[in-house]
Amino acid sequence: MIPRANRLKSTRNIKRVFDKGRVISGAFFKIRVLRKIGRLETEPSRIAVIISKKFSNHAVVRNLARRRIIAALAERLRNTHSFDIVVLPNRRMIEVKFADLAAEFEKCLKQLL
Repeated sequence: MIPRANRLKSTRNIKRVFDKGRVISGAFFKIRVLRKIGRLETEPSRIAVIISKKFSNHAVVRNLARRRIIAALAERLRNTHSFDIVVLPNRRMIEVKFADLAAEFEKCLKQLL
């Protein structure tokens, strides 16, 4: 589970990331990122994972994908500050090993810095 301080919950904030943020595409997902200029450098990054029914009709599969994304990002979020991040996975993510998924997130997050 994402700590409360790291959750991007508000629809208004998520919409702002979609409107003003940039897109980083990975092999298994797209990440939309917005750096908050007015925030302190020590303030934690916030994350939202959006998975629609188009991803899978089965809630079990969607929840598994969400948990894998959160687990892959949990360690990496400690090193990034002042970002709002929205993750949009694609269907290929289901078939990938966790190590490959984590490596892809690492590669994409390096583009942030």
